Amino acid sequence: MASIKDVAKRAGVSTATVSHVLNHTKAVTEETQEKVKAAIEELGYNLNVNASGLKSRRTYNIGVILPKVTQVFFPEVLQGIDDAVSSTRYKIMYQSSDYNFTKEKELVRFLYSNWVDGLIIDSCCPKNSLMDYARELNQMMDGGRKIAIIFTECNVALTGISTIGIDNVKYAKVAMEHLLSKGHRRIAHICGPKELMMCDDNLEGYRQSLQDAGIRVEEDLIAYGDYSSISGYIATKKLLTGSSDFTAVFSANDQMAIGAIKALKESGRAVPKDVAVIGFDNIFVGTLVEPSLSTINVPKYKLGFESAAKLLKLMEDEKEEVEWVELNCQLIVRNSTDEALRQDWELYGW
Repeated sequence: MASIKDVAKRAGVSTATVSHVLNHTKAVTEETQEKVKAAIEELGYNLNVNASGLKSRRTYNIGVILPKVTQVFFPEVLQGIDDAVSSTRYKIMYQSSDYNFTKEKELVRFLYSNWVDGLIIDSCCPKNSLMDYARELNQMMDGGRKIAIIFTECNVALTGISTIGIDNVKYAKVAMEHLLSKGHRRIAHICGPKELMMCDDNLEGYRQSLQDAGIRVEEDLIAYGDYSSISGYIATKKLLTGSSDFTAVFSANDQMAIGAIKALKESGRAVPKDVAVIGFDNIFVGTLVEPSLSTINVPKYKLGFESAAKLLKLMEDEKEEVEWVELNCQLIVRNSTDEALRQDWELYGW
């Protein structure tokens, strides 16, 4: 196992500088910080809590790692986490992985080495690597300080790690069944980043729904974005220039769906008369676009609150067991799939 001296040698700095970077006890230049972080990553360094004699130390800090703080989905999740923790002695440290799995693992090691008592991770780990990742996290704590870990937005049971999330395959099929019930047979799908668990699951639900309806899956009706509105706009432009026509779009999130609506309008197509659009997650902006966006309501606040509440139980009670919790979602029908529907302006959450 690498030591702090090994990290210092690899980075070309003193052990004191490494300590300052790890513990934020003194200002260190950004260039030096990057050298130290690179050395930590290369050597797989973790603070040796046994040698430090600090195995039982508590900091009352909780680390939260999200994939993208600018994504409109997350403020309600963060509010749920904050409300669950606010009446306790714990403080929250927020970090963003920017949908970069390597960066996420660096952040996990950084927070673990800097004495958080628990971690809430909204992971961007590829679905086929999730079990290996869980083993890595458990091995990180073997023989050292144990901390509680929750994977949020995760619908897979993992050894030693609690998970809470939704069944994305199931609710992707709910969205698709709504479009199919409206008579649509040529349905395009805008996915999120490839290999992400949520993207894989939404795509699986899309494929299953078409197959169950006896409709051939056309690969040129599948496009990819990065969950941003502009990526949904670009993906839809690409779909419109393709050889296959379509009468509906199922988007893996609302932001991309909003971009899709803009692209469709610019092309002269009316929504939903010419092309219907449904999103996934129910962000408040979806009530403001014209037409208002049909979607799947994901309980974002509850996702954050329940994740933090479970983490608190795990940190405070050694007998608390890890578990997998699945939350329910609901179909929200608005004008982007039902032109005749009349709705009051929704102001919830404002």
